[in-house]
Amino acid sequence: YKGIAIGHRRLSIIDLSNNGNQPMFNNSGNLCIVYNGEIYNAEELRNRFKSMGYTFKSLCDTEVLLAGYFLIGEKILEIINGMYSFSIWNEEDKSLFCARDPFGIKPFYYFYDKDSFKFSSESRALSLITHNSIDNDAYRSYVLMNYVPGTKSIFNGIKKLEKGTFIKVNKQGRIFKKNFWRLEDKIIKNTISFKESSNIIEEKLKSSVKRQLTSDVPVGVFLSGGFDSGLITALSSKYVENLH
Repeated sequence: YKGIAIGHRRLSIIDLSNNGNQPMFNNSGNLCIVYNGEIYNAEELRNRFKSMGYTFKSLCDTEVLLAGYFLIGEKILEIINGMYSFSIWNEEDKSLFCARDPFGIKPFYYFYDKDSFKFSSESRALSLITHNSIDNDAYRSYVLMNYVPGTKSIFNGIKKLEKGTFIKVNKQGRIFKKNFWRLEDKIIKNTISFKESSNIIEEKLKSSVKRQLTSDVPVGVFLSGGFDSGLITALSSKYVENLH
């Protein structure tokens, strides 16, 4: 489509073959994705989408995400478990769909004016658009708090997509934004014993660590000497024989 350019540099984790390269098109050729992250329940969703008639050409989670959007649209965000930021171009209605994971683990920056919409996983990739002009309010926030809060970035005119939020840019250039995940909505206000809560936390930790060990490349752990990295290492060693 005239005026559209999408690029990607891949870090291969699952399915190291060229079948997982991006930008990636779906089987119909009407959707194109660029994606940064990992979907931890990809295999479960792959089987689900196969039962819905989708034929996969790779083993990577990128195609699972693309297939999900093709089959159920933005509702894919309700069922994926992972860290991600991605954009999907729809050739049929000439729209761009962009989303960032619930906790904002993966970055997403964008620049928008009346003539164009540009996005990247790094603010520096867009900084030349505004001639590296620094946002003074963002700079003050960084000096005081060591990070830039809200939707601002360190550069003028370049914004961050909020965590747990998606935006859709239509062919007229209008943006629709929606928050699809809030921690407040996930809080369960039940009174349970300390023992029950300990058991729940232990099972959640085990399942979370096990899911995140899925990889076609060697897996390692960075040890800081603290309790959290030691705990993750202890749990990981139950599932990985040669943990680095």
